[in-house]
Amino acid sequence: MSRLRQPSSSLFIQIVQPSSSNDVQDPPWTYSNSHGGGIASSSNPTEKQDNSRALMARILKRIGEKRKSTVTYSDFPGLGIDERVAVGKYSFPKSLKSTVENITHMHGDVSENSTMPQCVDETIYILFCATIKEMDDLQLPEVTENCIIKWSDTIKAALGIKFDVGFAMDHLKDKIIPAFVGQIHCQRVDEMEEKISNLEASLNALKQDHAKECEQSKVYKDAMDKFNGKSVSSGLFM
Repeated sequence: MSRLRQPSSSLFIQIVQPSSSNDVQDPPWTYSNSHGGGIASSSNPTEKQDNSRALMARILKRIGEKRKSTVTYSDFPGLGIDERVAVGKYSFPKSLKSTVENITHMHGDVSENSTMPQCVDETIYILFCATIKEMDDLQLPEVTENCIIKWSDTIKAALGIKFDVGFAMDHLKDKIIPAFVGQIHCQRVDEMEEKISNLEASLNALKQDHAKECEQSKVYKDAMDKFNGKSVSSGLFM
């Protein structure tokens, strides 16, 4: 079997949509395989610092940004060394075969309307299918903001060359992102409830200490009252 190779570093594809459009699904798009690295999968350290609305707005803003994609095969574990199998007119990594077949079964040939060369379609199709497979492999607690941005980049690359994959962007925006933000929100609520519980326990302990001190203060108050408005020598010569 042949091996899947990284796209040539000389491959550079630029698809420009009308600049007046603000639709996330139809952005000015530049896809380049000349940029190595890609998006890391580590969790963003600012996630818990944002309130839920701000986090949602920030993620949607990042998805809508006009930028070059840095997503490559290396951003999906094992993809660059996987064996190839033929599915339709394309050659896919073996690990993506069932994903391609599921997409085709549900949505037909999503690349049908593309006017790009087949080698370009194949590269972007592979990255798109790798995204769908990763969604299928991960549960919500494993999803990070950087995962979401990576997925949006591959979906937008496919949309940018007229792949019929709007269903994937809808799923990302309408289901995954709200669930991701909701999870962080609920974690924050749990943390706040724990802090409230701890504060209430501390308050109750303080009230008990206060009650004991109040009892003790009665003894001292009687002694204090004997000198109320008098010099401290009062009673010395009685």
